[in-house]
Amino acid sequence: MSMDCPHRFMYNDNHIHLRNSEREWIAMAMLDFDTLEEKFGIRLLEASEAVYTVNAADLLNETHMRDFIAAYGPMMKALDDTAAAAYFSSWLSGIALAQQYMVSIYNTALDLSLANISVCLIPASGYTRIAFHLHQWRENEGPSASLARGFWREAVLTEFYGETMRPLMERLSAVSGLHIGQLWGQLPTKFNYYMAAFQKITRRESQRKRLADDYEYLKQELDPAVFGRSKNPFDVKPRMIEHLLDASQQVRMKNSCCRYIHTENGDYCYTCPRLKEEERAVLRRDYRAKASAAASASS
Repeated sequence: MSMDCPHRFMYNDNHIHLRNSEREWIAMAMLDFDTLEEKFGIRLLEASEAVYTVNAADLLNETHMRDFIAAYGPMMKALDDTAAAAYFSSWLSGIALAQQYMVSIYNTALDLSLANISVCLIPASGYTRIAFHLHQWRENEGPSASLARGFWREAVLTEFYGETMRPLMERLSAVSGLHIGQLWGQLPTKFNYYMAAFQKITRRESQRKRLADDYEYLKQELDPAVFGRSKNPFDVKPRMIEHLLDASQQVRMKNSCCRYIHTENGDYCYTCPRLKEEERAVLRRDYRAKASAAASASS
């Protein structure tokens, strides 16, 4: 089934109104809402299972951001505020990916203004996930003409990163003490992974091209000033390293440290950019030895 869905939705609390009545698209609509939640953490209904909820706009207030970090840190076993901040910024990549996905696949932009989002802390099996509740479902549909769409895309991404992401990142950095470059640095790793995944599951060539073009625009053409940075944080070259188990394969190194090392019983990830190559080689050797021993024991 194609991922191109022609109808649009107006969503407010518990009611969904379809502007187009074609029944064959209803299943696709539900699937797309599921995608928003499963892949990006965006919910259309209140998270009744959340143990902590705060409006995203309130997080621009220093006291509210400190309260949020104080609540989230123990839940994800952070040893300091920088770990909680890095994890939160990684979760924030979900709403950024959702906007990119909607812009490229559906040629529409969601209302992801801070006032329209609540941040929810939800206990899960062995970890705490963060969900983003949209109070109202509002869309800004893009034009089809190439030139007009280019201006629309620029306006959409400028507004989203300048008015939603940047203020959150700046306040998060100020409260946690983690350099803002490390916070922005959590996003490219996830974007590279999901952009490649979207290319594989998108059937229409026109949509695959738009995915690639829009991502290239985000990385290379969106003004760094939108992010409050001298360089666009998405404009990074992926670094490849030897696969942990298979020497014939390579994997991407993370763009920034995820701060797992600053959680209880945490350590450096194999793909952490802070690991020295000799340390990474030791991890490979030990992991492969254990894998070989386990295989021998089971044979």
